[in-house]
Amino acid sequence: MPPRWDALGALAAITGMLALIWSITTLADRGLTDVRAWIALVVGGSVLVWFIRRCLSQSNPMLDLTLFRSRPFTAGILAASTFMFAMSALLLLSAQWLQIVEGASPLEAGVAMLPAVLVVGVASPLAPSLATRIGARAVLGGGLGITGLGFLTIYLAPEPISYGWMVVAMILLGSGAGSLAVGSALIISGTPQEKAGHAAALEETSYELGSVLGVAILGSIAAAIYRSRMSTLAPRVAGLGSDQVWASEQSLSAAEGVARSVDAPGLMSLANSSFTTALADTGLIGFVVLALAAVGITSLVPKRYDVTRAGE
Repeated sequence: MPPRWDALGALAAITGMLALIWSITTLADRGLTDVRAWIALVVGGSVLVWFIRRCLSQSNPMLDLTLFRSRPFTAGILAASTFMFAMSALLLLSAQWLQIVEGASPLEAGVAMLPAVLVVGVASPLAPSLATRIGARAVLGGGLGITGLGFLTIYLAPEPISYGWMVVAMILLGSGAGSLAVGSALIISGTPQEKAGHAAALEETSYELGSVLGVAILGSIAAAIYRSRMSTLAPRVAGLGSDQVWASEQSLSAAEGVARSVDAPGLMSLANSSFTTALADTGLIGFVVLALAAVGITSLVPKRYDVTRAGE
């Protein structure tokens, strides 16, 4: 039986996610004392809990969340969302760094980020055959670990970070795409055939959710680190008024606009340095998140699990 469309459930899921993402970005922007952001976080979380309970209580729900009772299925979903979490965040921050700090055009920045995409194209097809040799669990955890090393490379690279180090980070990130391919295989193998539609919907949702959370969480962390550094150092730049200092704290592109309008090259140099520091610190946080995720997700997969079987 095909899933039943649930308009109220869909509205709740969208509302809950919007409130959750808004609260995360607002807390990063306005600080942890913003009451409205905390209210939105509680409301969004409560709505999502209601949506989950609704799906679990229906005989033919829009999303069959009972599939998460399968540990390999859960591992596959988490691996897919975690990899997209990392990929989206790193590409976002890399694009900003290339265009504003390095002065690349949008086309040049796109070309400069091709190493990550090309390595994904190579690693993904090789992952299933590698999983049959050394095991799905090893490829899954190893892939996420390699992705984490991409973030660690950014943190450990000498300052100011060069494009060469970014290429190394992108290659490591792309090499971890094997976890995405094996995760997809785990999702299929851990799902009964009659529920394949539900599994596909949850897999696609995990991709989008991982991407959104990656941009919202790691992007917000980078912005908060940048803002904190600029709020301390920008007032020392000669010739800047309080409004211009505030504007330069909001984003790297805003600082670029202020620097050009008042002819303050020192401000742009400070903004570039602050963003690079924020990028490096975010790399460390990304590495810790990926390392913990790799350990947790790996523990969900049996040691000798066969990804070619159709369900448990």
